[in-house]
Amino acid sequence: YMVAANAIVGVYSFFEMGAALWEMLNGSTIVPETIQLWFDFTHDQ
Repeated sequence: YMVAANAIVGVYSFFEMGAALWEMLNGSTIVPETIQLWFDFTHDQ
């Protein structure tokens, strides 16, 4: 169970790093702002 949880966190972290890098380089987000806000809100709950 812990290995699976750590793998999910690792994949999520790489996705977040990639999305942040994309946003810095291109000046635009991969997904719309409303989806980002919804995802962050539900992830923090």
